[in-house]
Amino acid sequence: GGRHSPPRSGRSSSPGRAGGRDAPEAMHTEVAVLEDLVDVVPGKALRRTDRRRFANALGVDPDSKSVKAQLLRSLVDSAYDTPLPPRWAEQVDVRGFVYFSNALRTEATWHHPLLEAFRETIEFASRVVDDVITMETLDEAATMVQRHLRDVQERAAEYLRHWSGPHQADDSEDEFFYNELTQESTWESPLEEWQYSLHVRYWLLVHLLQKLHDRQMVAAAGIAAFADACQALAPPVPTPRFSTDVVPPLALGAVTGENTMTSLEDTLSTSGLSAAVRSHATTIASSLTASILSFGPIAEAGTPQA
Repeated sequence: GGRHSPPRSGRSSSPGRAGGRDAPEAMHTEVAVLEDLVDVVPGKALRRTDRRRFANALGVDPDSKSVKAQLLRSLVDSAYDTPLPPRWAEQVDVRGFVYFSNALRTEATWHHPLLEAFRETIEFASRVVDDVITMETLDEAATMVQRHLRDVQERAAEYLRHWSGPHQADDSEDEFFYNELTQESTWESPLEEWQYSLHVRYWLLVHLLQKLHDRQMVAAAGIAAFADACQALAPPVPTPRFSTDVVPPLALGAVTGENTMTSLEDTLSTSGLSAAVRSHATTIASSLTASILSFGPIAEAGTPQA
């Protein structure tokens, strides 16, 4: 029993000082212009990170002329323009090296907070592109996307099962989250992190479906026409708005499925997607929102309640 303990490291109102101890020590080759450090809620799209290095980090050759590479680069561009998660900011130190800071952490990192989500999504997209040659309709690709996202959601649900919160820290207004299994605590909401990750994965794969739809539409014109179509940037990932009661358009948190779908359909209607892709995107979202992500039940006596 008893109350859970908050994280040992304190929260920082100035997350990472350029050239100070909070900046990572490893050397990076990205060069950027030094700027004032600010907390961003929600995060902004990348501005300092080198696009070519970003593509390489995601396993996509920035120079390849193949149709597959050009299609994947359109997703990389969309990932690059995706706003950072809440409270994350792209920073540079006095040497001009890019790193990332979080308003709730005292340490910083060289790695984009969505790097693994991007990599996994691009790897999956690569497999879809390899298989799409044998597909006669977009339906099969959409089914693959839906199955993949459901698998990601189930993984998230299993991870969140042991988390609870927010809990009130003693003698402080700060709130934290606690893992009953590992006895780990954190200032950041694991639920919010997974909501954003799933939101981003969903939109990137919807953009993939749009590119595959474009391929079908220009198939008669040959490879060159499709290559030209791939060079057009995919629509940007919509920026989710977080607050105490608002979650992303693909609202996988504390909202009803009805409100979720209304918000999503409004976003899709202005997304520039084709009618066929919007239909698949709505179906995929409906399958995801049928199972709302949440923390597991809090059973331990004496646990501070949210």
